[in-house]
Amino acid sequence: MRTFALISWRSARSHPVRMLMCILAVVLGTSFVSGAFMLTATMTKAFDDIIYAEYEGVDVVVTGTKDYQLTLSMLTDLENIDGVKEAHPVDTVPIILLDKDGEAVGSGGAGTWIIADHKHPDEYAINTDAAARTGISPGDTVTVMYPGGRQEITLESTVEEEFATGGWVGINVPRADMEKIYTDGIHTSTIEIVAENIPAWELRDMVKHKFPEAKVKTGVEAANDESQSLREQLSFITYIVLAFGLVAMFVATFLIANTFSMLVAERTREFALLRAIGASRGQVTTSVLFESALIGIIGSATGIGFGMVIVRVIYSLMNSAGFGLPDAGVGLDTASVAVPFLVGILVTCVSALAPAMRAGRLHPIQAMNTTAPRPLRVRTAVGIVLLLASVAFPPLALVAVLLVTPALFKRLFDVRGGGIIGLLARTNLSRNPTRTATTAFALTLGVGLVAAASVFGQSMAASTTGTVTTQLAADVVVTPASLISSSGVPEAVNRDLRDVIGVEAIYADASVPVRIAGTGTGSNGEHPLNSVLTSDPSQLMEISLVDGSFDEVSSELGVGLNTIAAHDLGVTVGDTVRVDSDHSSEVLDVPVLAIWEPGSVLPKQAVTLPVAERLVSDRKDWFSSATYVKLDDASEATRADIQDIMDDYKVVEQLTLDEYADAKTEQISQFLYVVYALLALAVIIAILGIVNTLALSIIERGHEFAMLRSVGLQRTQMWRMVTTESILIALAGSTIGVVVGGVIGWWFVRFMATRGIDVLVIPWGTLALLALAGVGVGLFASLVPAARAARTDPLT
Repeated sequence: MRTFALISWRSARSHPVRMLMCILAVVLGTSFVSGAFMLTATMTKAFDDIIYAEYEGVDVVVTGTKDYQLTLSMLTDLENIDGVKEAHPVDTVPIILLDKDGEAVGSGGAGTWIIADHKHPDEYAINTDAAARTGISPGDTVTVMYPGGRQEITLESTVEEEFATGGWVGINVPRADMEKIYTDGIHTSTIEIVAENIPAWELRDMVKHKFPEAKVKTGVEAANDESQSLREQLSFITYIVLAFGLVAMFVATFLIANTFSMLVAERTREFALLRAIGASRGQVTTSVLFESALIGIIGSATGIGFGMVIVRVIYSLMNSAGFGLPDAGVGLDTASVAVPFLVGILVTCVSALAPAMRAGRLHPIQAMNTTAPRPLRVRTAVGIVLLLASVAFPPLALVAVLLVTPALFKRLFDVRGGGIIGLLARTNLSRNPTRTATTAFALTLGVGLVAAASVFGQSMAASTTGTVTTQLAADVVVTPASLISSSGVPEAVNRDLRDVIGVEAIYADASVPVRIAGTGTGSNGEHPLNSVLTSDPSQLMEISLVDGSFDEVSSELGVGLNTIAAHDLGVTVGDTVRVDSDHSSEVLDVPVLAIWEPGSVLPKQAVTLPVAERLVSDRKDWFSSATYVKLDDASEATRADIQDIMDDYKVVEQLTLDEYADAKTEQISQFLYVVYALLALAVIIAILGIVNTLALSIIERGHEFAMLRSVGLQRTQMWRMVTTESILIALAGSTIGVVVGGVIGWWFVRFMATRGIDVLVIPWGTLALLALAGVGVGLFASLVPAARAARTDPLT
């Protein structure tokens, strides 16, 4: 075995360029796979440092539950427990902060909070990071807008905060003011305990015995749980980046498989000689697999290094966008190293398995002779069957295309035209249609995914615009000043809007953390969310009501469903549905009050206002993404009164329906740009595949090129021939990718028709550019191989 390992190593060293192409493909894929895990590990490591620092010196943490709220009166009882040195309440309240000029202070995704605890001065202070970023300094008078009203305060100092990340803004307030102004003065959210001469776990048990209904943990346990919760919330980033990395690796399989197929074909006589001197089939197969494993190991190791670079780039981009992430270096864990290695080696070995087995199956005498290519009849027949089946399930078309294109290319490249250069190029491509098809399919896959995303994204944008402009009867839409703001529209804004003369009706598009029959239509990262019927939506929306009414949604317990949700639950108007929330111990069985047709602005299910208020009594746990306003007097004076409210609160703005639709469409466009950027990785690997195939083809056809040169073919003609081959491969791959991707995108739109995406948009311009991009891709991919072919010496 050592001998065959040496042979494999020498073979790899003797063909460095072709091996480099395979390694580069593996590097591109595994760098994103490793980067996905490293990014999560890096962010987790950074926040873990903050979390554990925050709980430093805290031995026991007491929090309430949905069944039991902590009260300030508990402090005396806690301090009387043996081993308790200190017990302190900790409270935070979300706010909107206006600076001394009355302008809203931005806080990114981390929010703006007031906080009162024992670790900070008993005075008004702002965290130093926010002070430096906003220009606020001690002595400034700022305005705090909290859920119950507003207050002007004068800042006295600045304080360092361990967790001042993500643009976090914290205003420390005196304990007395927290209890008098910002909370009810009775309850507290958390109590932190410092032990004296007693282990933390023992004190935890004593506190738990005293207050069995409370949630009691040691400081370390609380930090561990918070860290684990953070990991779960950050996991979506891992999944997104990992998905695109795996797509890239999948595309890389075709490059690697093609490379090894050509290497096996080129080394047929070498394998024959090995078989003739006694090598077994298994040894020949193993030698090829050893080469592939070598590529996987080198590519994966290099990919992990590039993964670190990718993490730093993503981290920098996120901080440039205002995330304010802490820098704790690149996080490395077992998954960051082990998974890319396993994926890289597995992909290369699986990709090379078929060529390796083909090499092992050759008999010594057979291998000494040229063998005819295998017929394509069975492969084509299976492909046609799958193509017909793709009518019902279009994603099958990708597999069908892979199987059918060899036969298609054999016929396609037999057409006449293009002179002698075109004839030579087409003849070579049709000589080995399977190789040509596999090379083109890598590009088909990448372009197909881009085309599908384009059709689906443009259809989603058009559906959103159509829904907003045709189904909303609002004259004004009030939104957060930035549609990606985490603060939402404050309830105080809605209260003020109702008092404006000329406003006929408003509808707050709000959601709360409740479950309807155990499900939600969204999530806040921790809890499922469902919409709230805050008032009669038919006043501001075009809704096809099937049964029931919206008359009692503001006064009665109940739910509303669209016909799909009602069918899934097997209920009609009058039947009961169970509703519960992690914010309450109460479980409600409430009637269905209304059922409507899908496709409207309303989601598939929602609770009435009394249900939301009963299960989630604290309004800070509500989120209102927009408020729709209908005017009975659309005069300039009415709009000016509304604008006065916007100016007063600073964090909201009024938009027309067209402006609101454009803002929603822009969000979708930004998402598509991210998808396009990540899918570009697959296209790059496909280009490498074309380069590699052409390079190996030139080596394989060295004598043919020399003969063509000796009979008079000029260097420029040789260059044109190879370039034509490259362009034909790329153009065929991109064109088929556009067709298949467009069909898959259409299928997704049709599948989502009952879920709000009911407008099909075929972006013909984008699809045409994708197809024509094949010419540019082919030209670029041919630069080096064509130049090498043109330098062929007629005497070689």
